[in-house]
Order: sequence, then C-alpha cells, then structure tokens
Amino acid sequence: MTRAAKDGDETTIDFIGKKGDVAFDGGTGTDYALTLGSNSFIPGFEEGIIGHKVGETFDLKLKFPDDYHAADLKGADVTFTTTLKSVKESVLPAVDDVFAAKSGPFTSADEIKADIKAKLTEQKQGEAREKLKDELVKQLIAVSKVPAPEILITDQAKSIEQDFERNLTYQGLSLDQYLVAQNFKDKADWQAKEVQPTALKRVQAGLALAELSKVEKIDATSEELTAHINQYKEQYSKNVEVLKQFDDPEVQRDIANRLLTEKTVDLLVKLNQAG
Repeated sequence: MTRAAKDGDETTIDFIGKKGDVAFDGGTGTDYALTLGSNSFIPGFEEGIIGHKVGETFDLKLKFPDDYHAADLKGADVTFTTTLKSVKESVLPAVDDVFAAKSGPFTSADEIKADIKAKLTEQKQGEAREKLKDELVKQLIAVSKVPAPEILITDQAKSIEQDFERNLTYQGLSLDQYLVAQNFKDKADWQAKEVQPTALKRVQAGLALAELSKVEKIDATSEELTAHINQYKEQYSKNVEVLKQFDDPEVQRDIANRLLTEKTVDLLVKLNQAG
C-alpha cells in the first residue's frame, strides 16, 4: 500500500527505544504487528506513525507517563527510532446473512445480533450480581460479632503469598519485579499494604458466612458435592495430575466449604431481594 498510514490501519514495524543514547529493556521490536488506535503503546507512539509511508524510518520523541509501572521509565524522555514496514487497511465485514451463517448456527443477521445482545445482557447481569454479592458480604462483615483469630489471618496470608507468587511464575515474572512495578519498598511493605488486608477480609468473610450458614441451617448435600467435583473433573479431564487431586479428602473438604459459601452468599442475595 503506497498511501500514508491512518488511524485503524494494521501495520508492521521495527523499533528501538532509547533513553538518552542507551536502549532500554522492552523497548525494541522487530516485525511487530500494531493496529493504529489500539493504544497498545504509550501516548504519542501510534499517533506518530500516522502520516508515514512504508519504507520510512523516523524518530518519535516521546515521554513516558508519570504513573508508568516501570520505575526507571516514569516520566522519562525517550526516542523510538521506528521503521514502517507494511500498512494494511482494516475492513470490517458486512453483518449480513452470509456473515451470520459463517459465524455459527445462525440463518440471518438479525439472529446473530439478537445473540450478541443476549450475551452482553447476560454478562452485564452477571457483573452486577457479583458486585451485589461483594457489597452484601461487606455489610455482613460490618455487623458480624465473630472475632478474626490472628492465627487464621496468618495462615490465610501465607496462602495468598504462595498463590500470588505461583501465578507470577506462570506469567514469567518474579515477586521482585512485581514489587518494583507496583512501587512497594520491599516484600514487607507489600505484605503490610496488600497481603494482610486481603487476608483479614477473607477470614472475616469466611467466619461471618460460616456463622450465617449455621443460623440459617444451610448445608451442602453429598449429591451437590459430587456434582461439583464432577464439574471440576470434567474441566480438567486432560490433566491427569490435577484430576488425582480431586480424590484427595482435603481437596474435597475445600470444595465443600466453597460450595457452602456459594449457597450462603446466594441466600444473602435472596434475603436482600426479598427485603
């Protein structure tokens, strides 16, 4: 394509970002696919490509946001030497009966539009329901008289730390990288500001919901528990190691507790709606 790039185009670029005369980590890319207007880069980068043609190499003098997650780049003046290698216009297909037939079990454009509307409505209702649940649990904690033993908070904090570090590992990150990106002074600062408050809330919620389940005589039947375990087994049917865990009595107790919590929260929602 010989015309200049415009907003919405799909481009391929090479770029090298430098702070002063030194290239910074994560600032270099080759044959990078970028849709202009996607806001994938810092402000000014994509806008700076607009107007250039394939084959051009140009410098984009930009400034990183003051709240950027990498401490060494916050508010930094940088230069991206960029080469525009390809430009393709992004053309959306017409939403007609032919498109509908290719997109699923639909026979008309009206059917696919109705399906999208129904799914979006369901998603919004689900988000509203989860928000309501969170608010009702907060209210329950506020009126609960059940104390939160320190030993439970400590155990919960350890569990949160282990799960969090494991998830970071799956993402190819370390805890130290997370601490720097989120502006924590050190691990102790993170524990005090993020881990401990979360652990306290979880313990308080668990105790308050357990007390409510006793008062309301809520229980999880063996049939319900079996159904839940079977759902998990079906979800992880291709992972033999994970499947074995669902036969562990301790794991089953944990699933039973989660099920009981879900039923108790559902009761909170019903009581709120009835009121």
